[in-house]
Amino acid sequence: MSLSDHLHVLRRSWWLVALVTLLGLAVTAVVSGASPRVYESSTQLFVSVRGTSTSTAIEVGQGSAAAQQKVRSYTDVVTSSRVLEPVVLRLALPMSTSELAEAVTATVAANSVVLTISVRDTDPARAALITDAVSESFRDVVVGSLEASPDGGASLVGLEVLEPAVASSAPVSPRTSRDLPLGLALGAAVGYLGALARHLLDTRVRSGDDVEAAGETVLGATLHDPDAQLRPLTVQHDPRGTRAEAYRSLRTSLQFADAGSDARVVVVTSALPGEGKTTTTANLAVTLAETGARVALVDADLRRPRLAEMMGLEGAAGLTDVLIGRAGLRDVAQPWGRDGLDVVAAGQVPPNASELLGSTRMRELLVELRATYDYVLFDAPPLLPVTDAAVLSHVADGALVVAALGHTPRARLEEALAHLHRIGTRVVGVVLTMHPVGRGGAYSATYAPVSAASEPPVTSPASTGSERRARGRRAAPRRADDERRA
Repeated sequence: MSLSDHLHVLRRSWWLVALVTLLGLAVTAVVSGASPRVYESSTQLFVSVRGTSTSTAIEVGQGSAAAQQKVRSYTDVVTSSRVLEPVVLRLALPMSTSELAEAVTATVAANSVVLTISVRDTDPARAALITDAVSESFRDVVVGSLEASPDGGASLVGLEVLEPAVASSAPVSPRTSRDLPLGLALGAAVGYLGALARHLLDTRVRSGDDVEAAGETVLGATLHDPDAQLRPLTVQHDPRGTRAEAYRSLRTSLQFADAGSDARVVVVTSALPGEGKTTTTANLAVTLAETGARVALVDADLRRPRLAEMMGLEGAAGLTDVLIGRAGLRDVAQPWGRDGLDVVAAGQVPPNASELLGSTRMRELLVELRATYDYVLFDAPPLLPVTDAAVLSHVADGALVVAALGHTPRARLEEALAHLHRIGTRVVGVVLTMHPVGRGGAYSATYAPVSAASEPPVTSPASTGSERRARGRRAAPRRADDERRA
C-alpha cells in the first residue's frame, strides 16, 4: 500500500483509531493507578582476589582475571537459599526463601568485578534493609565458607561495599510518566491495525478508486438523500440544491462522454437491486431535457417497473404494448413537464421479459427512438439477477452502470462490468450513488447551489391536461419531420 492508501484508511476510520487510542490510554491509567507501588534499593560490592607481598605482575593480572570469573558465578550465589534463609530468619520476613529470591537480583557488567545486588519491595525502607542484610549474608557465605582458606588463614577473596543501600523515594513500578505514553502509542498502533483490517476486509465500493481499479471511469456521484423514497425527483423538488447540481454534473459528463456520437441510446443498470438506478435515470433524463434536448425515458424494467409511479404518470400501457404490436410509440409516449421529455412506462408485466427485449420489434423500436429523440435512457433491471439489461445493452449504444457507495460489493460490480464487456457492450461509465453529504475527495459532488437566475424552470409532472395535449401536439410535427429526414 502507498502512503496515500494509508492516509485514506486513516481518514475513513479516524474515529476507530481515536477510540482505541483513548481506550489504550484509559486502560494504562487504570492499571497504573490500581497497581501496588514497588520500590527498589541497591548496593554494590567490589570483588577482589588478594595476592601475597611477593606476587609478581603476572600473578596480579591473573588474580584480576580470576576475580572477573568469580563475580559472574556469584550472581547465582546471591539468590541461593544458603544466602537468603539467614536473611528471612534474621529480619522475620513474612515470606519464604523462594519468594524472597524472586525479589532479589544480582547483576555484573561485562569485564567488571563490581557486583550489584538489588531488592524490590512495596516498602522502600524495608527494601533497603533487606538489601543490606542480603549483602552481609552473601559476604559471610563467600568469605567464611565458599572461599575460606584451607589452612584457616584469611580468604584470598575480598568483598567490599561500594554503595550502601538507601530507601528510594520514587517507585520503579508503576512508572506513570513512562507507562502513559507507551499506552497511548500502543493504543494508536492497535487502532490503526484495526482500521487497516477493516479496510482490507471491507469488500464494498468505497470510492472512485475502486471503480478505477476495475478499469472504468467515474462519470459522477450523486449525494445520499434520506428522503429519496418519498421524493425521488430531486431535480424537481429542490432544483437549486446540491443534489440537483450533482445530476447536472453527471449530465455534463455524459454529454462529453458521447461527444461526436449521433446516436445516444443508453441503458442505465446496476449490478444488484437497490442501488438507485431508477432514481438516477429519472433525474438524469429531466436534466437532459432542461438543455432543450428531446429525451425519451423508457422503463425497460419489465419485472419491477417503477418509473410511471415515480414520474406521476399512467402506467397501464407502455413498452410491452409496443413490443407485442398492440400500440405504437406515439400512443404510449407521455409528455412530462414543459421540456422535451417523453416517458414510456413499462406497461403490463409480461412472462417473457428477456425475449421481448431481445426481439426484432425491440430493434425496430430502437431505430424509431433514435430518429425521434436526441437522448434515449432505458431504466433496465440489475445485471446479475436477470439477463434483461445485458440483452438490451447489446443493441444500445452503451451502458451506464450505477453503484452505491458503501453498499455495492466490489466483486459484484466487477462481475457486472466483466459481463458487459464479454457481450461487447460499451460501458459509458459508472455513477456512484449514496455519496455522503459533505465528504471530500475527487468525487464529492458537493457543489455550490446555482442561482435562481441561471436555474431553468422545472414543472411538476402533474401538468394540466391542456398543457399535456399541447405538448403532445408540438411533439407530433417534430416526430413527423424527423421521420421524413430519416
